Amino acid sequence: MTITLEVPGDVAQRLAHEASRLGLSVDQFVLRAALGQLDGPPQHGSTYGLPSHDPYLTAAGARAKAAAQELETLGITDNRGNRLRTDLPEDMREGADRDFGG
Repeated sequence: MTITLEVPGDVAQRLAHEASRLGLSVDQFVLRAALGQLDGPPQHGSTYGLPSHDPYLTAAGARAKAAAQELETLGITDNRGNRLRTDLPEDMREGADRDFGG
């Protein structure tokens, strides 16, 4: 399909200037203008970047919060994460008979 337009010389110069500024031919520029796709210069490079939302990070945060809540309900830590219980298991106490199975 071929479309021919007659435009004044100054308009043609402005079209050529704007098209070259965006790195497009005049035909591409006019077609994109007609379709409403002239947002700015064409984007080059990869469109892959950092994800806006990382589901693994969210899940890890939820697991950490659940573990902290469990320690708090068991009375091992307070609500700020400070350790409350300082007692040691039987085999780790001073003077305990340690059997390492050897």
